[in-house]
Amino acid sequence: GKERCVACGLCARVCPPFAIHMQAAETDDPKERYPAIFEINMLRCIYCGLCEEVCPEEAIVMSPEYDFVFRSREAAIYTKERLLVEKKDLEPRLRWLAEMRNPQFGKRFRFSIRNNIHSVKARNMVANGEEIAS
Repeated sequence: GKERCVACGLCARVCPPFAIHMQAAETDDPKERYPAIFEINMLRCIYCGLCEEVCPEEAIVMSPEYDFVFRSREAAIYTKERLLVEKKDLEPRLRWLAEMRNPQFGKRFRFSIRNNIHSVKARNMVANGEEIAS
């Protein structure tokens, strides 16, 4: 399969400890983007999950498996090749993500007026069981 990452760089910009380094590959097609270099320094990572939340393509997926012991500093830098998950291991990770982290993962967002309350008046109406005009 193809990489999901489109090299937008949002994950690197949102990372508080600057643990992510990315460089987009040069391509002939401006609509076809992917990272030439993608590295996460796990010694700097604070496991906050902001990179996962901001990724528009859901290319970064955290899992319950963490490595905290490294033989060297170089071993703590996860390259793109090391981060890619084999197809046989992908389904259990996605199932864990759907159950534990984000029930909406992979589904279309369903807009609900109740989730989009921006005024005190509207909040009071919902609290009193009244309908909000859409």
